[in-house]
Amino acid sequence: DLNTFPYEGFEYFNWSKRSQISGLPVVQLSSHEGEVLIDLFDIDGKLHQYRVSLNSDQIKSLKNEFLSVVEPSDDTISSACGTFEPIHKITKRHLTNSAIVIPSVNLLPIPSAIVIGSHCNQSSLSLIQSSDLSGALSFAQNTVSRARPNTFIGIGNPHIKPISDQTVTAKFIRDPFATRGLQIKPVEFPRLPEATDEINELRGQFEKSQVFLEEQASLMKALQAASKMSMEKDGVALVLATHGLIPNAERGLFLPRLLSVENNKTVLISNSDIEAVYLPNSVIFLSACDTASGLTETPDLFFTGFVESFANSGSDLIMASLWPVHSMTSKKVTTSFFEAWKTKSIMDSIGAASKSVEKQKRFLPFVFILP
Repeated sequence: DLNTFPYEGFEYFNWSKRSQISGLPVVQLSSHEGEVLIDLFDIDGKLHQYRVSLNSDQIKSLKNEFLSVVEPSDDTISSACGTFEPIHKITKRHLTNSAIVIPSVNLLPIPSAIVIGSHCNQSSLSLIQSSDLSGALSFAQNTVSRARPNTFIGIGNPHIKPISDQTVTAKFIRDPFATRGLQIKPVEFPRLPEATDEINELRGQFEKSQVFLEEQASLMKALQAASKMSMEKDGVALVLATHGLIPNAERGLFLPRLLSVENNKTVLISNSDIEAVYLPNSVIFLSACDTASGLTETPDLFFTGFVESFANSGSDLIMASLWPVHSMTSKKVTTSFFEAWKTKSIMDSIGAASKSVEKQKRFLPFVFILP
C-alpha cells in the first residue's frame, strides 16, 4: 500500500541545481512501529514522498537475528528481502546506478542494501550512507571534485602474544567464529596474514606510504602519522586491518575496541582514544569486525563508536562493518576500492569493491559512510 503526497508550500531550488550537477539521488528513511516514511530526491531534484506499512513483528525479529549471529543465514536474508519488498517497488522507479541513503536508526543493523533492495534485486546499485540530509547534499555537490588521497597509512595483523586477560575479554564477544574477531575456543586473537597482504598491496597503490605491520602494528603511531599527512593537499587514506570487538553493556564494557601493539604489548584501543587526533580530509577504512558498533549493543546507537570518533576527528569518508567480516573479503573490498578510485568516482569504486566479492552476502556488512 503506497500513498504519495507532496510537500505543501515547499520549494527546493538549490537542491534541484545540485542534483543536476551530481546525478546522485538521495533516499531518506524514517521508520516507527512498521510505518516507513520515504523522502526520495531524484536526479532532477524532484521530491517524491511515500509512506509504507510493513510488518513490525517481522522487522523486530529480523533485527534480533542480524544482531545475534556471526553472519546472517541465507534464509534470514531472503526473509528480510521479502519484508522490505514494498520499498523495493518504490526504489526501482527512481534508482539506477548509485544513491545516497540516510538510514533509519530503527532499522539497524539491517543493511541499506536489503532495505533499499539492491542486494535483493541483484542490481549494481552503489550505496553510500549519510547521517543527515545536509551531509548528503554536500556530498552530492562535491563528490566529483573529491580527489583520491596520494598518501597511505596502514596497520595490519597486530600480534606479539595473547592478551593476558583473555578469559575476561572473551565474555564480551559475540563473534566466536569470525576471522577478524576474538575466537573463544581456543581463547585467542588468531593471526591475520591476509591483513598483512592487504596493507602491503595497498601501499603499492599510493605515491607515499607508511605502514605498521605485525609486531610493529601500532594504531596510535599510525594515527599520529596520518594526522601529519592529512594536512597535505589531497589528504590521507588510513586503513586499519585488525581485530574488532563490540561492547557489551550488561558486562560493563561500553566502548568498542580494536587490537593494536603498543609498547611491545598487544592491547585493546577504544574509540575514545581517537578523539584526541586531528584527521582533516582523511579517508578511513576500518577493515575489522563490528566497527560500526556503537557505545552499547542497542541498535539505535550504531555508528556512535569508532565511526563517530573518526568523524569528530575530521574524516570525510569512513568504511565500517555492521557485523563480523571475513578476512579475505576485507582485503578484496579495500584493495579493489582504492585501485578503482585511481580512475573512477567514489560511487563507481564502491561498485568495484562490491563486484570483487564472489559471495555477495559477504559484502553486506560493509558500509560506506559520510560523517
